Amino acid sequence: MGAILLLLILATPLAAQVGPAPAPPLRVTLPSAILGEQRSVQIRVPAAYARTATRYPVLYLTDGDAQLTHTAATVEFLARNARIPEMIVVAISNTDRTRDLTPTKGS
Repeated sequence: MGAILLLLILATPLAAQVGPAPAPPLRVTLPSAILGEQRSVQIRVPAAYARTATRYPVLYLTDGDAQLTHTAATVEFLARNARIPEMIVVAISNTDRTRDLTPTKGS
């Protein structure tokens, strides 16, 4: 009985640190006239976004499919601990990763 009580006492602070599960990102497809293709973006908003008129900063991510999950979790953690403001995270997906992420010579 004592071991179970000790386990519950030790686990309580861990459970208190876990926030609500984030809503799945909204996926939007936009036409790009310059690239001549459809571009997909995923948008994560703060939990209170739909219930408030608050304006939020926006963080844009390149390589969005690979970066969204851990970046959004980091933003949520830091905001929950008052280290940064809550923000909207916009992840831009690649269609050609080499082209999209490789610098080119300016004209």
